Amino acid sequence: MIRFGIIGAGRMAGYTLFDLMKDHPVAKPVAWFEPDTGRPDTVERLPRFRDIGLTPCGSLDELLRRDDLDIILNLTPHYAHAETTIAALHAGHHVLCEKPPACSWSECQAMIDARDATGKKLLIHFQHLLRPSARWLNRKLVAGELGRIRRVRCISLWWRDAEYYRRVPWGGKRAFQGRPTLDGTMVNQSVHFLNQTLNLAQRSGESHVAMPAEMHAKLYRFHEPEDLEVEDTVVATGVLDNDDATEFVFAATTCAAEAAATDRAREYRGLPEQHCVTLECEHGTARWDGTARIDRPGQPTETCDDGDGPWPFYFHLQRVLRDEEPAVTPVEQSSRTMRFIFAAYAAASETVIQAPWADAPQVAATLRRCEQNACLPHQLDNPPAWA
Repeated sequence: MIRFGIIGAGRMAGYTLFDLMKDHPVAKPVAWFEPDTGRPDTVERLPRFRDIGLTPCGSLDELLRRDDLDIILNLTPHYAHAETTIAALHAGHHVLCEKPPACSWSECQAMIDARDATGKKLLIHFQHLLRPSARWLNRKLVAGELGRIRRVRCISLWWRDAEYYRRVPWGGKRAFQGRPTLDGTMVNQSVHFLNQTLNLAQRSGESHVAMPAEMHAKLYRFHEPEDLEVEDTVVATGVLDNDDATEFVFAATTCAAEAAATDRAREYRGLPEQHCVTLECEHGTARWDGTARIDRPGQPTETCDDGDGPWPFYFHLQRVLRDEEPAVTPVEQSSRTMRFIFAAYAAASETVIQAPWADAPQVAATLRRCEQNACLPHQLDNPPAWA
């Protein structure tokens, strides 16, 4: 059994406690602290916390002083990840931090330094890497069964309306209270699938994450600037700094109108043609969209589905805490995914191109064309006017 102390009682806390951890045989939430209990959505959630037996704490120090916790689960907003994680590490706790690790490289490095100084374990909650289908495909790629990965393509299509960004004061902000937030599609919605892409493409171990050697990127915003300060749409292309010199294309948006009716439970599980990683290899093609598939010329398709059963991340976490296996999502590797995002901002010269909201219905089809042709929107034949 893993006994969790929870920092944060926001939207992600509800999803984690009431969906991912619900009835899980090894995950036991014990106590929690929320610095802002006056928010209306938090107030509505608190009775459910009490119903599952969580003990409220009046301060972060009170939570961190408890001796009946195996690990701290950090579910604070992006901008607070570094400071709360570092405090928990120095208080003597292992930490599982929600994605992203932090929104600047200096904060990511500070978290790594605190982990090293305290000797505690620090994992990032990139749970998709532990899905059986993803681990199966990773092993095949690392073993070289498909040979060199020539190109990797990722498309991630979401829908978020203006109310989503208005729900919290930091929603859609580049920074909040002087700390970086970068609450756009790369750091918020699509970081899971970007991390999955870079992990599969690295082909040197299931915890390893590739870095870009060459990057070209365009950032777009269809929402109004007062609702969103950063991007809601991104396309990035280039070459990875891995043994295969893999070409990549990453296309993501929160303006995919066709995804507007997707419920929260399904959007995280990966839907065909909505969140998909495709790897073009020497000896065939591999795809991951929640199910893994390998197609090789002249051979039957190989597949691996996740099947039913409890979410596997917490079983892995239990083994990590027992020193029975290495962490698949260690902070230093997860931070490499953030360096990819920082490189995309730099490649775009930090410029977000404002596009008309009326053109948002074009976005999903345009990004699919970019993904298939491995190019930026303005490089397409007959590009849309907003590109």
